[in-house]
Amino acid sequence: VSFVMFLVFVVQPAIAWIVKRTPEGETMNEAYICLILVGVLACAFVADSIGLRASLGAFAFGVVIPPGPLANTVTEKVEDITTGLFLPLFFCVTGLRADMLKISTSEQWPLLVVLCVSATVKAAATWLVAVAYELTSRDGVLIALLMNTKGVLDIVMLNRLFEKK
Repeated sequence: VSFVMFLVFVVQPAIAWIVKRTPEGETMNEAYICLILVGVLACAFVADSIGLRASLGAFAFGVVIPPGPLANTVTEKVEDITTGLFLPLFFCVTGLRADMLKISTSEQWPLLVVLCVSATVKAAATWLVAVAYELTSRDGVLIALLMNTKGVLDIVMLNRLFEKK
């Protein structure tokens, strides 16, 4: 609770002050960008220190940043390295942890069958709706495949399961 209160009553007004100091149309001062990035890392560290997930601390810091030029500038500065380097590395490490050979016991086969059937039905239904709305069959297949793609949150949850073992 005190962590959230600190973010709302100290960090958020400080960020609002930073935004007010930057005239409209001008680029953000690099020192402010560095300060924001240090704040993200500090919140991740504090969250981890008090028993929360580090990612939750960084997320909470991001929530108190108001939409606008500061948020846009920070996003532009870090988006390439996070999506181009860190996210693929995260997926690679998660894939290395997964052992598909463990799905060999007879108790796990029904779960695998249910997952495959549900993914197939979901893809077929998505394709049918796309075709019904007069999209090309190719577009319907692409949308169906996208609907079955797992997101970052699913991979994060998978990592948490690996860590609890």
